[in-house]
Amino acid sequence: MANDKQELIDQFHKNSIELVKINLNEWKGELYVDVRIWMLERPQEPGSVRPSHKGIRLNVELLPQLIKGLEKAQARVKAKSRTAPESGQDQAESAQNGRPGKG
Repeated sequence: MANDKQELIDQFHKNSIELVKINLNEWKGELYVDVRIWMLERPQEPGSVRPSHKGIRLNVELLPQLIKGLEKAQARVKAKSRTAPESGQDQAESAQNGRPGKG
């Protein structure tokens, strides 16, 4: 793919064998954002990763919509975490009362 240019924007570990990479790609004169899971083939060897099929590649024109959706998801998570019980005590009480817990 001589026509394909890729720039790593950011990355973080999803778990001990997977990375999430955010790349900016140029292909046939168009810019794309690629958010993809990369597999660590040999975790003890830095750089031994390969892309998986799990991910999304969008034209950069759709990036504002993706960010807006992620911001909504983040707000929803924050709202739910404020209403979640502080400990597993509610689950134990539910089990004693014969009701299923929240987890």
